[in-house]
This record gives sequence, structure tokens and C-alpha cells, in this order.
Amino acid sequence: FVSPIAYDGISLIVHNSNPIQRLSKDQIVQIYSGQVTNWKDLGGEDVQITVVNKEQGRGTLAIFENHFDLKGKIINNALIIGPNGQAIATTADNPGAISYVTIAAALGAINEGAAIHTIQLDGIDPTVENVQSQVYPLRRKLNLVTVEEPTAASGDFINFIYSPEGQNIVIAQGFVPFSRK
Repeated sequence: FVSPIAYDGISLIVHNSNPIQRLSKDQIVQIYSGQVTNWKDLGGEDVQITVVNKEQGRGTLAIFENHFDLKGKIINNALIIGPNGQAIATTADNPGAISYVTIAAALGAINEGAAIHTIQLDGIDPTVENVQSQVYPLRRKLNLVTVEEPTAASGDFINFIYSPEGQNIVIAQGFVPFSRK
């Protein structure tokens, strides 16, 4: 039994010194498949692109590969990292890097002074508002899953998550509330 509780957006990030502000879906595919290897080919500086990718088993990897149809097509020499914090640190330390993390992680790191910035995807800013309005394309639904129809206890918990107090927790964690219709 699946109970959607929130939405999460995934943002592409680059080093703060990178002048690139927006990339198209096709350009992301070209970068991650190794067809484009230098930022100058995309209007940036003459800097080699360092592709940063998530390790197998990460939810963001699955969403990223599916959205960009990159399953089995990402270059072999990509730097493989784990959690969002590692992707942010790697990108902040490498002027040629590109990676992807949750929007909440990216905006939180930027607010804390990390040397990264987000990239518009097809001209759309990776913001909570754009995820909420479902304009931003790189997003996923977060679900609570039970093996069978929720019991009284699990049903109470699910109802709590949908309550204003529960949705405030969702928001505090950087996710976008899911409205149950």
C-alpha cells in the first residue's frame, strides 16, 4: 500500500566560478554520456568537465537516469559519490564539476556558503515553488509504503503526516508537501 507524502526536486549543481546558468536536457545527456567534455562547448570557460555521479542504489541516481534516459550510458570515468553532502563538497572543490543533489540540500549548502550554484533545467529554476507547482521536471514523489492496507497504528501515522503538523515536518526537511485529494 503506497501513501504519497511529499515531493522532492533534484537540482544540477556546478562550482560557483562556472558562468553556466542553464542547461537543456540534451546538454545534460551530452555531458553525462561524454559527448561534451569541456565547458567552453556549452558557452563556459575552457575547463574540462568533471562528471560527478551517484553510487548505485541511490534514489537520486534512479530518478536522474530515468529522467535523462541515461541508464547504462553514463561515462565510465565519472567520479562516483554517495550522499548529497559528498556531491556538494566534491563540486565545491572542483571548478569543472557538475553533479546533482536534492534541491533542499543544494539550497541549504548555498545558504551556508558552499561554493556551488544551481543550474536551470530547460530554463526552469530548481525551486521548491517550481516543484510544488509541478513545473520543474526533475522531481519525485516520496511515499510511505506498507505491505498491506495500513493498520490502525500505521494509519494514524500516515494521517499525522498529512496533518498540518506533519506537513510542517515535511517542509522543515526541505520537501514539498503532498496534498491528499
